[in-house]
Amino acid sequence: MAHNNKLIFYLIFSIIPKFYFLLFNSSPITDLLPCQFPSSSSQLASFCQLHYHQVPLICDPGGILSRTEAELIDRQLKTQVFKNLTSCICSLRPCIHKDRRLGQLRVFVLLVSFANGNKIYSIKTCQLNQKQNKIPTLSELNRLTGQFARISLDKLLTNSDLEKREKCDPDLFFLYIDSWWTDEKKKQPFIARIYRRNLLNLRNNSLVEQIIKKGNPFEIINGFFKLK
Repeated sequence: MAHNNKLIFYLIFSIIPKFYFLLFNSSPITDLLPCQFPSSSSQLASFCQLHYHQVPLICDPGGILSRTEAELIDRQLKTQVFKNLTSCICSLRPCIHKDRRLGQLRVFVLLVSFANGNKIYSIKTCQLNQKQNKIPTLSELNRLTGQFARISLDKLLTNSDLEKREKCDPDLFFLYIDSWWTDEKKKQPFIARIYRRNLLNLRNNSLVEQIIKKGNPFEIINGFFKLK
């Protein structure tokens, strides 16, 4: 009986959530570049896997977080970091009017599971730059992470099917890259954040940093927000 109970527990909490993810979501994008952002806002929810994790603050195309982990980070942001916030990954017209009326801050958290440091792409066009085939330095990865964040934000701001007043226009754009892989096969998580609009007074804190602390993506991201 005990063995059967363990088997049932495993099926419920391991296999079924993965089946649900595959059934209701597009395939996770593991090797993401900013040029792969959808040009239409109507595709943003599917691209960000919102139907799986149900947390509109988080865009997780690669499926880095479980639903529970996404919910815990969402709770951390709303209770410890910002007390009055919203996001862009929602029904845009109601979302826009609501945050204007309530004075809510908008946060957009982009999670990238894998970026290839061996292939130095022009990350704006997704074209491989054949001239740069050396192992990227830490300084180069910092530069690429910052560029990744800025271009991703620009893609959000220039969705072609929206009027200017309805575009996703976050006060905080937060990027987490779990892995910049190089020939040395070292996992190097990076974080970038861009403060703007109603958080422009924090713009001096807009920076890129390599994460030295060990841990899984949830532990790193949640721990990062606990310190802010």
